[in-house]
Amino acid sequence: RSSSATSVSEWVESAGVVETNCHFQIRVGLDGGRPLLRLTIDDDQVIDLDPRNRTNPTRWPLLCSSEPTTTMPTPPTTPPNATRKRGPVLLSVVNGVDYLWRYWPYFANKVVWCCSVGLPYYLWIGEMSDAVATSAGADCRGSVEYHELVDRHRIHSGSKNSRSFYVESLEDGVMRSLHSNHHVKMLASLAALYDRTRPVSGVYYFDLDAVTSPSNFQDSNKLTMLLRSDSDDRVDAIFGNKADPPTMFWHVHGSFYYVRNNPGGKRMMAAWFGMRCGFKDQYSLWHATLTLAKESGCLPYEGELYRDLSYYQARRKSTYHKYAHLLMNCTARTATCPTFRFCVVDDPENPFAIKDVPFQRGLFVHHSIHASHVANFTYLDGKDPAEEWNLTVQNKYSSTDHIIAELGLNSSIIAESASPACGLLPD
Repeated sequence: RSSSATSVSEWVESAGVVETNCHFQIRVGLDGGRPLLRLTIDDDQVIDLDPRNRTNPTRWPLLCSSEPTTTMPTPPTTPPNATRKRGPVLLSVVNGVDYLWRYWPYFANKVVWCCSVGLPYYLWIGEMSDAVATSAGADCRGSVEYHELVDRHRIHSGSKNSRSFYVESLEDGVMRSLHSNHHVKMLASLAALYDRTRPVSGVYYFDLDAVTSPSNFQDSNKLTMLLRSDSDDRVDAIFGNKADPPTMFWHVHGSFYYVRNNPGGKRMMAAWFGMRCGFKDQYSLWHATLTLAKESGCLPYEGELYRDLSYYQARRKSTYHKYAHLLMNCTARTATCPTFRFCVVDDPENPFAIKDVPFQRGLFVHHSIHASHVANFTYLDGKDPAEEWNLTVQNKYSSTDHIIAELGLNSSIIAESASPACGLLPD
């Protein structure tokens, strides 16, 4: 472990060590080149990975920035011992580099956009520790979801082993068990918020398969629209609520969110992770939000969601006509408990308003892609030009050419934004 690895025991006692002195650069390599992920750890250890590398480069998680720490000079007027926050960052997570290669075009699309508008991009690579991944969170053992998982033999009753936090997949004839990618996002967010070497004002999290149109590259107005949630200082945490009725401010989605680097934002992330229950993260997100809302005097909540409903029952909005005391919109929340800064009213001037988020404004679009929908890119070996290799990626488009065009991954477009200082190497 390097001397710069950051202990995260402040917020999850058993989470272990996260290496935060890590800088990543990529070469997209889909338009006639060769894909490359370059990691620089502790300023002097350089690791080059291509799609043939399928194992994580370190035994502990990495939180890597697209910008090296040397690009963050301290202003002359800053006192020597002062903590300087660098502004917000974009964040995505993978529990393994094999997952990253599967979604490489969608990850690369966000790297190009961030580079084109000057927004740092953080990438978490790594599993949760076994101690964390195999333990149920607070209140989970009394939940309907927990007992349903026991009945389906997904977890073992009475033990600390919670198999619900693993997903099994067959690869090369071998069954592999991976920790839930859903819960890693909370750890990564907390690691970014607690990192003292690269203090940030907030984190914008986006799932790896979220993409933006090439028309948004170089568009500073779209960046300003996104960052307004950070700059206007009206929320500590806010989540996408794209499809749900406005009568339930807490019934949100975990695929994209903003969290501020302050006690309220950290408390939200820690509660969400600490109450994890099952493979999906929405179940614990709703319970954690309602629990914190009750503590702030927003509404009465006695754990009804965990006590009465499974995850799939809790997803259905029609379920909540029996729980009228939980039906509160964002305007009522603001009036009733203004210190619980979880959402803002539906304001066209604010892109993260409860019903007006960047996904709907056309900045990012999120699509879940079925595992069977794949495309193959061919690239040449860097050492032996006569040898070809394949990169298999998840595919929501009609062809590899369509992927490149729709995501702005042509070598000529990449060249307009490419710079080692923002993590993007030219093809």
